[in-house]
Amino acid sequence: MNAKRVKEHFDNFSKNYDQFAFNSSKGLLYLSNIEKDFIVSSISKKKGKALDIGIGTGRISSILVKNFKVTGVDLSKEMTKYAYEKLKDYKPKIIIHDINNRFNLKDKSFDFIVSLRVLKYVKNWKSSILEIKRLLKSDIFSFYSTLA
Repeated sequence: MNAKRVKEHFDNFSKNYDQFAFNSSKGLLYLSNIEKDFIVSSISKKKGKALDIGIGTGRISSILVKNFKVTGVDLSKEMTKYAYEKLKDYKPKIIIHDINNRFNLKDKSFDFIVSLRVLKYVKNWKSSILEIKRLLKSDIFSFYSTLA
């Protein structure tokens, strides 16, 4: 996937992203609710630091901040502006980064990593998943999801 095209698409779509990506149909709303419910049940007794790869507008991080200090990563600066606005009271760390490249983050930095609807934009899944593994602590949990 061409990172420049992906960035431009999400920069242009950022203003209306939440409305159209999750609420424009019953099917998308249903899928979004399944994802959110899964995250809520997965983190109920966890604390620490979380990494949201593909933070977008902060939809999932708005759940994570209740239990975690959140770091969010996204290619689109425009999307992260909306995420930061939603999450500003929690002071998340936001990083503009192409997930196809290695993260400038320490090994075993995170207790929880989530990446929803992002892997379809990754050139090499194996190297990306190995990178995620590098960032996870030993008592780990990660969750990935993508639409075909």
